[in-house]
Amino acid sequence: MIATGFTDGRLDHTLAVFSVLARCIGPPTIVLGIEDVAFAAPRQLVLDLPDRTRFSLFPMTSVKGSSTGLRWPIDGLKLDPLGRLGTSNQASGRVELEFDSPGCITLIPRLHLSLAVAALTGSAHAPDR
Repeated sequence: MIATGFTDGRLDHTLAVFSVLARCIGPPTIVLGIEDVAFAAPRQLVLDLPDRTRFSLFPMTSVKGSSTGLRWPIDGLKLDPLGRLGTSNQASGRVELEFDSPGCITLIPRLHLSLAVAALTGSAHAPDR
């Protein structure tokens, strides 16, 4: 599911949407912004991103995870909205993440919407943006 109109107006609405995403209620949903797309990271996520793609993780609750394919790995780190965040990281190619629980929002450039769709649906050939 693609959700539009939630990132360009009131910030309280944007935060509310991210809170709902983090709870993993309903089908996988991608929030489409002007520059970025955001979605809840499932417990396991694989994204085939080009090298040097901006990649951010924003925890909405405390989560621990492991990663491959990130310039700054998250292995052994506790991400928390009041502590360590995972913003402004960078992909070094294929990114593989595993989390101990749901609750982390993933943000990537809108240019890679089709890759996010493929990752969340398990589709090898997602539609272009």
